[in-house]
Amino acid sequence: MTDLDAYFERRREMTSLATRAFDAGENVVNMILSRFPDAKQEAIEIAYELQAGSYTANRDTPVSLAYRGEQHHILAERVFPRLTTDQNAILLDAGTGEGTGWYGFDFGNSPVGDLHAVDISLRRLDYVRQNVALARDQLSVVRADLLDMPYWPKSFDVVVTMHAVEPNGGREHAAVNKLANLTADLLCLFEPDYRAASPEGRARMEKLGYGLEIFEAAHALADFEVLFEQPIASVTNPLNPTTVICLKRKKSSKGSLRRKSPLADLDLIRREDHFAETGLGASAIFPIVSGIECMRRSDAVMRIER
Repeated sequence: MTDLDAYFERRREMTSLATRAFDAGENVVNMILSRFPDAKQEAIEIAYELQAGSYTANRDTPVSLAYRGEQHHILAERVFPRLTTDQNAILLDAGTGEGTGWYGFDFGNSPVGDLHAVDISLRRLDYVRQNVALARDQLSVVRADLLDMPYWPKSFDVVVTMHAVEPNGGREHAAVNKLANLTADLLCLFEPDYRAASPEGRARMEKLGYGLEIFEAAHALADFEVLFEQPIASVTNPLNPTTVICLKRKKSSKGSLRRKSPLADLDLIRREDHFAETGLGASAIFPIVSGIECMRRSDAVMRIER
C-alpha cells in the first residue's frame, strides 16, 4: 500500500466512525480521537463537514438573531472605530464556518473594504456567499487550517474569531499567537469562557476538548494592549458562555495583504483558477474550486513553471 493509499484508507475509516457518531448524536471529534489520537485537526474538519448547513438553517431563530445582533453592535460601535485606518480595512474572519456571523451585518456603513472568510470545511464554505453581503471582489472564501494560515504576518487590519479557537484545546496558546501575528492592528476574539462557566459547563468543555485558556493566551500577548473584555449577554448555550476580548497592537499600522504558501516561505500569486508559488524553489499551486481558494497543505498540486 502506498502512502497515498494509506492516507485515504485512514480518512475513510475516520469518516465511517464520524458518520456513525453523528447519526447516534454522539461527539464526532471525541469518537475519531478515540481511534486516532493524533488526528485533532482532521477530526474537527470531518465534524464540521457533517454539520454543514445547520447554522444557515438556524440563522433566523430568535436566539441567533439576539446573539448576532449583540456581536454586530460590538463590532460596529466598539471594535471598528478603534482601527488605525478608517477605510478599506482588510478583515480576516478565522474559522468563519458558514459565514452566518456576518449575516445581516451592514458592511456599507463600516470601514471594512475586504473580508477573508477562512474555514477548514469545504462544505461549510459553500454557504458563505449567501450569508455575507459583500461584492464578489471584496469577499475571499478560503479553505485553510487555523494554525497554518496562508498569509504573511501583519496582512490584516483586524482579525476576528467567533468560537473558532474553541475546539483547539491544548493548542489555544499557539492558535491565539498565530492569529495575533496576522494582524497589524486589532485582534477581536468571541470565544467560550471557561473562567465564567458553571461547574457543569466547565466539565462539558473539558470533556469536549475545548480551549480552556483562550483568554489567558490573549492577555499574554506582549505586543498588544487590551481595549475591552466583556461577556456576551445573549446566551445561545448556558453551558458555553461567550466573552469577547479586543486587543490592539501597541505599535499598530495599516495591514498589507500578502498570501503565503502553506508549504514554504514563498509568496502566492493568482493565475485565473489557482494560486501559484513564486520565487526560488516554487513548485506548488493551490486550486480555486467553485470560488473557494483551497489553501491547505493537502490541497497543493505540484507544478513547476519555467
